[in-house]
Amino acid sequence: MFQNTRSNLIGVMTYFLYSNIKNLPVASLAESQKVGRLTKVLVDLDRLEIIGFLIRENFFSIKFLSLAEITELDKRGVVIESKEKLARPDEIVRVQHIIQNGIELISLPVKTQNNKFIGRITDFVFESESGKILKFYLQFFLHSRIISRANVIRTTPQKMVVENDSAMVGASQLV
Repeated sequence: MFQNTRSNLIGVMTYFLYSNIKNLPVASLAESQKVGRLTKVLVDLDRLEIIGFLIRENFFSIKFLSLAEITELDKRGVVIESKEKLARPDEIVRVQHIIQNGIELISLPVKTQNNKFIGRITDFVFESESGKILKFYLQFFLHSRIISRANVIRTTPQKMVVENDSAMVGASQLV
């Protein structure tokens, strides 16, 4: 469990698979009620870090939740201090940029430096405190692979480029 009371967790790292937290309910301590559901992760591709999430409040309303505003995160749900911590996505330039450019990490094609297609991102592991993405899970037909962030050369909204197969030390192949 991750609590944003930083002093409680000095030196403790908590890791999550994105697929395990997508669609989790978001609850507010102040209002003592569910305020929405995590619907999408927003990633800074230059730093390979999560900046926050889009939350669906209801059928018509989507809000932005900064990773820093999460009080508690576990496999059952997300807790925030207050509904007031949610922002309209159009209020934050960085969030607007990610949404307008259609930046989506899941399903992003991954190629080597030699332009060899090795799969698409199906999931990733991130550190809950910093949002830093540590590993990427790839799928290509019946082959799965895990790529470390250390093997990533660059990421654009169109593709991720990683080291050539022979240079990848942190990559593992699952059959």
